[in-house]
Amino acid sequence: MHKMTYSNTEEKIITARISLLLKKPFFGNMATRLILKESTDIPTAAVDGKHLWYNKKFIDELNIKQTEFLLGHEVLHVAFEHMLRRGDRDPQGWNVAADYAINNHLIKEGFILPKGGLVDEQYDDMMTEHIYEQLPE
Repeated sequence: MHKMTYSNTEEKIITARISLLLKKPFFGNMATRLILKESTDIPTAAVDGKHLWYNKKFIDELNIKQTEFLLGHEVLHVAFEHMLRRGDRDPQGWNVAADYAINNHLIKEGFILPKGGLVDEQYDDMMTEHIYEQLPE
């Protein structure tokens, strides 16, 4: 199987979105609604419900399956309304808890976790709020 190359990072993201539309329509539909914005201010990617900010260097290290995971991950932050549910909790701790909830879900859906992604079976099927309460300080 030959490795596919992309002329630019945005093309890779668009290809992953199209793939999701075909294979996992919920994720693909949600991903195509996000406006792509390149940013060096974040190490990986982030969403606010309208935009998907991505770090070009990070995306360039991912293969297409891992890029699909990344899109699914960011889509679930929006679908689960993590930005709205955080309240006055520590933003970094809340994001870690949300990542555990999302990543475990995506793995069960057959997505391929990128290297370094947070995953822990003890948090399977738990709400982000409950994971947050159980995280070490």
